[in-house]
Amino acid sequence: MTLLVLTLYHLIVAAPENRAHNFHVSYGKMAVEGNSIYLSLRFFKDDLETALCKSSARDDLKLAATPQCDSIYLRYFAEKFEITCDGRRLRAELLSSGEDGDMWWYKLNFSDSKTLHAVTIKNTLLFELFDDQKNIVQVMHFPSEQQQSFYFIRGAEHYTASF
Repeated sequence: MTLLVLTLYHLIVAAPENRAHNFHVSYGKMAVEGNSIYLSLRFFKDDLETALCKSSARDDLKLAATPQCDSIYLRYFAEKFEITCDGRRLRAELLSSGEDGDMWWYKLNFSDSKTLHAVTIKNTLLFELFDDQKNIVQVMHFPSEQQQSFYFIRGAEHYTASF
């Protein structure tokens, strides 16, 4: 699993600008501390634009760090990505978004009224577009620094991280 994550990290995070890709993957890093979760997600920009055009019934959408694009993304994200704790769904707050070469990233925050000891994650981002879509989320808990990695594919859309 470590080799797969490192290979995908190189292809996604360290990919040269405008590199053509024939695989479909998103990469996320999640930090959990107390009652808060910080999530950073990265996508190939063209894949995400296709998904957002389809979900918003627009054919002219171009990603930009604007309130309008961020709002369209948040609606899509809410349909495809969930974090629950003790049966309660945590609401995402979008902190920022931006471009990095041929990648697009989002930073989000979630919080609960109680300290988080376990969260269930559902991640079906881009599954409606690509049969081979893979979504990786690395979770780190603080202050324990316990790490867990989850590999979301069709048939494995939910995982629980316990701390």
